[in-house]
Amino acid sequence: MAASKLRGPELALLAAEILLGKHLSSNAITFRQVRKIAVRSRPGMWFNVDGELIGNAPAVFQILPRALNFIVK
Repeated sequence: MAASKLRGPELALLAAEILLGKHLSSNAITFRQVRKIAVRSRPGMWFNVDGELIGNAPAVFQILPRALNFIVK
């Protein structure tokens, strides 16, 4: 999911849509389902994943099948 450049009021509206789970229908959002994606930026940027800084651009993210085990009680 990527959001285009938004101003204050538009960003606030998008934040509310995210909380309500209605953001994927927003014109400000580009949504794609992929198994692997490469990201580049100018100027460079750091990536925050689940609250942790994990590195900077360029970066490659990919789905690793069976990489996580879940226990459901």
